Amino acid sequence: MNVLEKLLLLGVPELRIPPKWRALWQSREHSAFSSVAVVALVAAGIIQILHSFFVDQPLHLEPALRWQMYRFSIAALAFGAAFVQWKLKEKPSRLYSRVGYVLWAFIQSYFQAKTMSWSDQVPYGFVIAVPCLITIVLRSGPLLSLVWLFFFYAVGFEFWNPVASNYMIISGAVLGAAAVAMFRARMNADVEAFIAVQENLETQGKLIESQMDLNNQIKSFLPKIIYERFINILKLQKSSSLQAMDEVLRLRRTLVACMYSDIRGYTELSKNSVNFMANKIIPNIRRCTEIVEINRGVSKLVGDLVFAYFDDDPELSILRSAVCAYEIYAYNTDLNTVDGYPEIRRHMIISFGEVLLGNVGGVENAREITVMGSPPNLLSRIDQLTKHPQLRTVLSPTMMILSRGAASMLEQVLEGRVKFEKIELSKYDAKIRDFPEETEIYVFEMHKKNYEIMVERLNELVTTQRKTNFMGVAA
Repeated sequence: MNVLEKLLLLGVPELRIPPKWRALWQSREHSAFSSVAVVALVAAGIIQILHSFFVDQPLHLEPALRWQMYRFSIAALAFGAAFVQWKLKEKPSRLYSRVGYVLWAFIQSYFQAKTMSWSDQVPYGFVIAVPCLITIVLRSGPLLSLVWLFFFYAVGFEFWNPVASNYMIISGAVLGAAAVAMFRARMNADVEAFIAVQENLETQGKLIESQMDLNNQIKSFLPKIIYERFINILKLQKSSSLQAMDEVLRLRRTLVACMYSDIRGYTELSKNSVNFMANKIIPNIRRCTEIVEINRGVSKLVGDLVFAYFDDDPELSILRSAVCAYEIYAYNTDLNTVDGYPEIRRHMIISFGEVLLGNVGGVENAREITVMGSPPNLLSRIDQLTKHPQLRTVLSPTMMILSRGAASMLEQVLEGRVKFEKIELSKYDAKIRDFPEETEIYVFEMHKKNYEIMVERLNELVTTQRKTNFMGVAA
């Protein structure tokens, strides 16, 4: 950059603003100018009126009528220009945005100079000071401010007081111009600050976009409920995405309700029909996953097996798992009546208890959400009972099957509204492999009345929890 270019940028700082931000700068400057101009014009009008009463009349300036007409006319023009500028505040056009103020400024500068020809008592300093103040209010750059000042001087030049020496007038004009240039040189700092702010905002915007892209990528592989917790941690703890991810997947001990359901005869059904797989099995599994997410559960798919866990408040978890099981059963039942493919039969099995839950994968590589403990392992063992020769006819797909722990918790939450049937395994010469202490299972029919009872109780608990949380926040 050569010397001329540097001088030009000092004189016209706006040229340093990148084109993408100039409209914003111009809008900001227009707003600032309009606010200052309205105040300055109103103040100028008031000063003219006061000047007539407290200066002109005590000095007995003659003819009095001419001086009064001058003062009140300029004041009226100032008030009119203030109104025009106020109306133009919402229209930031570079061509018209300062028209009211500039017209008043030329008239004021002209008559301020002309008053020196009316009376020797008018100080020539006003001829210098008034255009300088008018120019400063225009909020232009140093170079354009000097151009404006030159024109304001020029309109009244013919009336400059001949009594005062040319040296004094010219010296005053030069000092006034220097003062205006120095004062408006602050625009360079304003432009630098504006550019710095915009660059900072742009950088922050890019960071936010990157964060959003990362969050969307995370959303694509995190279960819905875990992603909600992830977002809540980001908002509340102001942590990074990776920190929030580690926190939400942190390995922990907790009580969960687990649900297990696989398709009976899946291998036989799937081996000879690709259409059956594409048109019924896969949509079935997808819909089951959606139902789990609607009920705020976390699903894991292994082939045709739908496994889900619910790790909310224990009472809510056991109810949501049971409601989810019924809704999958109801969906399955409806699906089997509307197409010509073989029926899909599922048993809905629920367990409840303490597990170790969270990420058991790496911290810097793939993360794996795992549920470890007796409740998930017990489900697959109970599922084997549905194939037991003596139990196969007893355990119908229309029944929800529960472990002893799940039945005890659900019965407690439902307060006896649903009747469970206990099945003693020893009566059927059956055992749960690897769980000799589990000597019975519980079942109840999945009909609509039981479902409505569970949904009603779930809504009661959710409402109570929300009230408790609200009162806790209020306290």
